[in-house]
Amino acid sequence: MAALIKIDWKYRFNTIVELFDMESLAICQLELRALLAYPRLPRYYRIRCLILLVQCEDDWYKSKVNTLKNSKRCDAC
Repeated sequence: MAALIKIDWKYRFNTIVELFDMESLAICQLELRALLAYPRLPRYYRIRCLILLVQCEDDWYKSKVNTLKNSKRCDAC
């Protein structure tokens, strides 16, 4: 029988926000991408992660491309 792991999405997201506030943008991006990879991530936190991910990018075009890729992934949810 598979063990169910309960993930505290709020805690994970708030930890990433703290990284953003400390201006650890590279680590923040890695953590956001890891969180976005969870297929069971609630839509509320998926949207918040995407917004924060765009804020981490210096290049507007790169942010737009990443957002479009992730929104297509979200449509499959």
